[in-house]
Amino acid sequence: MDDETGTAARLPSHSAREHVEQTERFAARNYHPLPVVLASGDGAWVTDVDGRRFLDCLAGYSALNFGHRP
Repeated sequence: MDDETGTAARLPSHSAREHVEQTERFAARNYHPLPVVLASGDGAWVTDVDGRRFLDCLAGYSALNFGHRP
């Protein structure tokens, strides 16, 4: 996945991998989550724990249909 600057996404940090591993171990397996750990969001934009910004194209999915912090 590329970020908004067009640079190739880096591998997730150790902290992000720990969150993903915990989610895979303890969360319900009702869909396959993306390997991104979000730290904040505003409208349709989210920032992960490694400081990368993404346009959230899943905003219509489930409870996030109004975006983040509307």
